[in-house]
Amino acid sequence: MLEKSIIVSAHPDDEILWFSSLLKSVDNIVFCFPDEIADPHFGERRKKAVLNYPLQNVFSLELASVGVWRPQCFVSPRFNKYGIELTGEDVTNSAHAKKYEENYYELRRKLASVLSQYQNVITHNPWGEYGHEEHIQVYRVVSELQKKIGFNLWYSSYCSSRTVNLVLQCICVAEEVTLPTDVGLAKELMKFYEMNACWTWYKDWHWPLQETFIRQGGCTPSDIKNVSLVPLNLILMPQMPQEFGRRPYLLKQLEALARNMSKWVLKRDRT
Repeated sequence: MLEKSIIVSAHPDDEILWFSSLLKSVDNIVFCFPDEIADPHFGERRKKAVLNYPLQNVFSLELASVGVWRPQCFVSPRFNKYGIELTGEDVTNSAHAKKYEENYYELRRKLASVLSQYQNVITHNPWGEYGHEEHIQVYRVVSELQKKIGFNLWYSSYCSSRTVNLVLQCICVAEEVTLPTDVGLAKELMKFYEMNACWTWYKDWHWPLQETFIRQGGCTPSDIKNVSLVPLNLILMPQMPQEFGRRPYLLKQLEALARNMSKWVLKRDRT
């Protein structure tokens, strides 16, 4: 798993949330989206953090994140060519949808030359851990390149209560490896991101003792014939009410509130 290995991480700070056990062992770590369209100032802070990253085995593809706002509606999520269908306000926002599609092609172009040098590629899982659209997109691109290049594709086993149904749609295990998380390093890097004002996860996050990586095989869930046990790190998250699926305007209101709260927090932190 670690011979000629690279972690493909969607954003800076994803690497310590989903791959902490591997950070000191892989040959390289690549960040796909250090920049941020929705908040260019935040993107600048992220790019600065990558330049001053404490580990020496990192580099960046210099792409810009679409900036889709949480929480996402998972009443009836659907995969598509580019990753997953955007929902809520983003359905009517052609700029978001267009950029999401453009990033798919840019990721394919840039990662094709990078990943040809590696035997083992570790990345996000098909359901995007807790359902992040760009995590799913990164997996989709890496999975397609795996078919052409032939490297071993490994993905994390983290999931959330919002994405359990997605897990059941696409998980099929060829091999699994369970490792102890590097909590000390993860916390050290979390403080580094906080110092650079670009930590995006929960401040009181507690890392699990272990994490499992799954090597993707050539099967589908329908091919499973025997009972097997697969360790999953399940993140319990509030479920989106069914009303959001029937009344999209409620989701728009919630997304607008999230944007306003985020702007307020950023303004507060700068004062």
